[in-house]
Amino acid sequence: RQLCTQLALNALRSLQQESSRDFSLACAAYASLEEVYGMDMSDIDLMVHFQEEPLLLIPSMAEAKPKVLKKKNWRRSVDCMWYDVPRADEVGCASLEGLLPGHLEDFCIEVLGVPALQADEVAARLDILRRTQSQIDER
Repeated sequence: RQLCTQLALNALRSLQQESSRDFSLACAAYASLEEVYGMDMSDIDLMVHFQEEPLLLIPSMAEAKPKVLKKKNWRRSVDCMWYDVPRADEVGCASLEGLLPGHLEDFCIEVLGVPALQADEVAARLDILRRTQSQIDER
């Protein structure tokens, strides 16, 4: 099991270093990590690897459909968020929702440390709610 985790991490590192454009291989490595999660004492370390190394291959929305990407974009988990929100580009985050398979949502958020939303996005949403409530109170 430890070997499976290390093999998947090494495969992702190789893909990233080679500037690979093969999204299907990256997704296979993520699925492999998800499969062995919980069976390995290095699970805590898995989050650290994804926070410190750009191991998430992020295609643009147009590129998410084909198996081979025209461009690549490798990011750390802390440079992403799961939910697709309007401000994602403004805060410099890659939104994973709709790009990675949906069954990986919990794994990405809970194990790899991908935030559901970035703090800037949460603050912007709270500000909109505050302004809306102030307008209602003024009526």
